[in-house]
Amino acid sequence: MTDRASFLLRETRPPAWLGIVAAVASVAFITALVYPLREIAPAVSVGVLYMLAVLFVSIFWGAWLGILTSLGGALAFNFFHIPPTGRFTISEAENWIALGTFFAAALVASSLAELARSRAVEATERGREAQEALDRLLAANRERDALEAEAIEARALRRSDELKTALLRSVSHD
Repeated sequence: MTDRASFLLRETRPPAWLGIVAAVASVAFITALVYPLREIAPAVSVGVLYMLAVLFVSIFWGAWLGILTSLGGALAFNFFHIPPTGRFTISEAENWIALGTFFAAALVASSLAELARSRAVEATERGREAQEALDRLLAANRERDALEAEAIEARALRRSDELKTALLRSVSHD
């Protein structure tokens, strides 16, 4: 397993304060990134970029911080990109639908990322257990081979003793 994969799959998570910093920083970065992209596509369409922050945070810090990140992303998206900007109000019904859909998708994505991470950690643990069982089996096999070699040697010694005894009897009889 690579160092990166082991970092992703370790049982202990990075500290929560670091997750909060990462969540705030990623939401701020995406908020700034959406501004120039609004020239290419409507802000509502580019708002899905906030999902990247949700997934990133969910993978490393779990669903609870992913859900908070989705809430922060939804609030930032509303405040900075949905008209009227600069306020937490929405004037068009389609923006409510877009915001609600984003939040629901972010919740699902966050939960799925947490589930995938926990299953990957479990699979890694099962892999370790399988490796330990294989190591024990190989050790038992080596021990069996050693015992078998000793048994063959003992039979050979016994056969040698029988031949020696037969030879001595034959010589003493003559």
